[in-house]
Amino acid sequence: MRVFITGISRGLGRAIAEACLNAGHDVWGISRSAPMGLDQRIRHTRCDLCSEKNIKDAYSEVKKAGFAPDIIVLNAAPIKDDFSDAIDLKIFEESFNAGVLGNFRFLNLFLVDIIAAKKAAVFLNISSISSFRAILRRKIAYPAAKAAIDKAFESLRLQSSAKGVKFVTINLGPLSGLKKTPFLTATYADAATKVLRLAEKKGGLIPRSSFCYPLVPSFLYKLAGLIPDAVLKKLLQAL
Repeated sequence: MRVFITGISRGLGRAIAEACLNAGHDVWGISRSAPMGLDQRIRHTRCDLCSEKNIKDAYSEVKKAGFAPDIIVLNAAPIKDDFSDAIDLKIFEESFNAGVLGNFRFLNLFLVDIIAAKKAAVFLNISSISSFRAILRRKIAYPAAKAAIDKAFESLRLQSSAKGVKFVTINLGPLSGLKKTPFLTATYADAATKVLRLAEKKGGLIPRSSFCYPLVPSFLYKLAGLIPDAVLKKLLQAL
């Protein structure tokens, strides 16, 4: 299969790209910065997701090369502290421009081609359990952006008439690049393996529409959604 991934310079995006490559798939990734030490078999284009021109240029490069992806992984998402006593609107705007609009510009461009070609394809939304309960400290934009994409994918599943095209969300918990991870934290490699298994199911046609990983922190975040804000705020302040 051919896999296109946004945000492969580091972390989970890079781990997904390497897992797909090791599984024998053809991989093309984009990121704002040039990845150091990236396997040369992974095709890469530098692209700032806040720039519509950059996105169109990167898409043109991919299309000119005849790379028609079967799997489009929307992974890129800035995660920065943007709140103290007020919201840092510059960071907030960047988070939505890159993490939401940037990813969806690629989705839209590829979706038009996929529908025209009448081919099966999967769009994978790499989301976060923070969209279940926004309890990340000093971060306002990140969970909001993830929740926005989750709802957009839900709408696409209900409204899109494209046959054979799936819109799948995977909400991930805490991840680490360390071999020995903290409690309730998964490694990037483990999460990448989970994403790859979803992409490979039945030739890329996934029967379910949403997944969570790891299960325990996902359950805890969903459970936190049942706790009143005032009570949860005191609990968080006590930690």
